[in-house]
Amino acid sequence: MPKEKSSDMNAYLGVSERLKELFPGLPRALKVAATYMLEHPGDIATLSMRQVASGAGVSLPNFSRLAKALGYETYGELREVYRKQVQQSDIKEYHLRAENLQKTGSDISTREIWEEFRSSTLDNLTAIFESIDPDYFASVANVLNESRQIFVVGMQASASFSAYTHYLAGMASGKIRLVRGKAVFLPIRLPISVKATS
Repeated sequence: MPKEKSSDMNAYLGVSERLKELFPGLPRALKVAATYMLEHPGDIATLSMRQVASGAGVSLPNFSRLAKALGYETYGELREVYRKQVQQSDIKEYHLRAENLQKTGSDISTREIWEEFRSSTLDNLTAIFESIDPDYFASVANVLNESRQIFVVGMQASASFSAYTHYLAGMASGKIRLVRGKAVFLPIRLPISVKATS
């Protein structure tokens, strides 16, 4: 089975859940700060507290107060949770990393961007393999290998991904079938009872 989420991911998700729990009882200014944190996690990870406060439209101390309400001694400690999440390769949080690249891209050289891209690619591949249990992977492969036919389905946003999966899998086996966007009805033979009439 896939490995559990990392502690960094759990910390980030914990902060998000805690913000939602605290939200109803927060003063108005802290509600504004909390909303900004939930809607702009990339800013929390990449910008200074002054920039974040300016973007949210509240004063600096509100983010320090919110950090303490969440159980952190300083805003810096809270920000570190977001920074670590940006550096992770969890696919659900790629928007954080994209925001980070957008905000920092203009400040670094082409060579640095290339090195960061290369490093991130290698880290992503390593993370993919580390998240897969070899025994579980083998058991899935056995099930697929023993199947008469394998159907690949992907609609709307997943259509191109399913088509590419079908293309790649087709190189290894001739039993891969792509289910396209339009409904396909396979013939089913049912026993029919015919009553003789006189």
